Amino acid sequence: MFTKVFTITNLLLFFSIACILIATYTLYTSWQSTNWPSVTGKASLPSNHTKGSINSHKSPILTTTITEIYYSYAVSDRGSFFGIAPINKNTNFKSNDRVTVYYNPNNPKQSTLQPGPNWVYFIVFLILGCILAIGAYSWHKKVKALTNKDRS
Repeated sequence: MFTKVFTITNLLLFFSIACILIATYTLYTSWQSTNWPSVTGKASLPSNHTKGSINSHKSPILTTTITEIYYSYAVSDRGSFFGIAPINKNTNFKSNDRVTVYYNPNNPKQSTLQPGPNWVYFIVFLILGCILAIGAYSWHKKVKALTNKDRS
């Protein structure tokens, strides 16, 4: 029993560290995008997708609409590329609109329409990592208490 619980504690701790590292990496890479060069790209027709609502009445308030814009851009000596970016549903893009595309000079396939830190991903992964770390610690405490109780 001790080794099985010890393995679960290690897994929780491993996933906790992985989430915190992903959060840090996401923040670091998105922060770098503020220094990327930009080119003018061309927007394609947006695609609307509606995810299911939280309740069974399909209330429009609880229905989430995710709108994506497809864009293409060319980097002079590296070729043409394309990307997909989420946009605000109130943003009006038409086919062939010009957009400013920020691209990674070391890897032009990596691009964004909105440079800067992505705080949402950072916070989600950081909170998830902290919850898993707390779970690993409390699981370890319970196992330690049980093993000390068994020894007595």
